[in-house]
Amino acid sequence: MPSTDVTVFRWSEVGRTWLLVEGETPEGLGDALVGLYETMLISASPYALALHAERIARSWQRLTARPFAGEKVPSLHDARGEAIRQQWPALRFEVRKFPDGSAVAQIRRRDKPSVHRPVRLLPLEADRDESWYPHKSVDRRHLTQAHQRAVAAGADDALFVIDGEVRETAQAFVGLVTNEALLLPPLRGDVLPSTTRTAAGDWCSDNRRAVIERPIGMHELDTGTLIYGNALIGLLPAIVVGRVTTPVPAWFSAPAIEKRLVE
Repeated sequence: MPSTDVTVFRWSEVGRTWLLVEGETPEGLGDALVGLYETMLISASPYALALHAERIARSWQRLTARPFAGEKVPSLHDARGEAIRQQWPALRFEVRKFPDGSAVAQIRRRDKPSVHRPVRLLPLEADRDESWYPHKSVDRRHLTQAHQRAVAAGADDALFVIDGEVRETAQAFVGLVTNEALLLPPLRGDVLPSTTRTAAGDWCSDNRRAVIERPIGMHELDTGTLIYGNALIGLLPAIVVGRVTTPVPAWFSAPAIEKRLVE
């Protein structure tokens, strides 16, 4: 099997098997009414797999008003099994629903990206109306455009800012680690917490460290260290372009949090 980041297999309900897809576009709904995705390492732990599966179920319910368990598609566990058989390092599991009521599932090969430490973030002021989007929709064009804009400017990702308030990035969640607590931007609209964000909050709570969900202003970023994370890269320190790097407070352990997410 070619080692490529765009290898795609689609589930065939008739043969109950995964079939190689040729010429699949990297993103977009096509003629589907709605679609979602979830990206994960094949080494995801049972803890992480449960978080991913819950997010798929909740996102599908929000996007379609139907239970995900009622669709004739394989489970995330089965999708990971095929990715392991294909010897992929990671996968993106996608589900799309069409006007005739049918649903299709497919898996797309993913490789763990190489990123800078700290991750360099370009702040982009977003309009409130433009900030709402169905969480985990496969239509990521607005996010891709923001990411490309950041990369063109010499950064690694775009940091969405609305009225001076930090929200999230095009490819990962962000939080602010201070000497006292982990601060997380409030989740709004149809956005659900990422598995890495959830794991970070769980670890802090287990270690009796405060987790505070509240708006984070750009003016507050010098009071702590930004963290940036998703299912493929884990947790990394981040910095807004033009600001000075600050060390992560000693009490916060990214390696310990990442360990919970992999087998």
